[in-house]
Amino acid sequence: MDLKLDRKIIVLDQNGNQKEELQLKDNLTIEIDERSYQIIHFVLEAERFNRRQGTRKTKTRSEVSGGGKKPYKQKGTGYARQGSIRAPQFKGGAVVFGPQPQDFYKKVNPKLKKLAYKILLNIKAEKKRLYLLENFQISDYSTKTVYNLLKTAKLLPLNTISFLYDDEPYLYKSANNIEQIQMVHCQRPTMPELYYNDIMFFTKNAYEKFTKLLEV
Repeated sequence: MDLKLDRKIIVLDQNGNQKEELQLKDNLTIEIDERSYQIIHFVLEAERFNRRQGTRKTKTRSEVSGGGKKPYKQKGTGYARQGSIRAPQFKGGAVVFGPQPQDFYKKVNPKLKKLAYKILLNIKAEKKRLYLLENFQISDYSTKTVYNLLKTAKLLPLNTISFLYDDEPYLYKSANNIEQIQMVHCQRPTMPELYYNDIMFFTKNAYEKFTKLLEV
């Protein structure tokens, strides 16, 4: 393990002012290469696919209601012969080769998934986009308090933020009102929300539990 890698998390005080920069733990620090992005891409796509319900469907000829009777006689009309008004060429008829219900689930090895989140943590740290909020207490719902804190830290309004929280109901509802923030539970992280936003932002409890999740 190369301990000289610059992987630091920016620590903020309860007012949003920068306090210090802490090096990531040795067991969380890894080298980033081309394969790292391939791993992230695989986990990212798997999570996106696994969110799909796969319930869209069109009806085949056997499923469309009606059309049991031949619409007109076989010969003598001048029209092409037809056996049902529910054939695909008719309005209200069946659909040929239309979508059917399908399972989009993609299996991801748990170790690979943890590695992907560890890689993402290093990428954000390398780009100085990893933040930790220390000793922040909020005893009531207050979106203004959270917004002003992030504005003081110069993270809003120019960045989108993945806000990782623990079981903190006041903080969740206060921060969730802000358009640029996506709330992500620290023990149920989701790759699309963490990857596509500019900043990864942790409360102290959330950071401890998230990193512990990656160490297992």
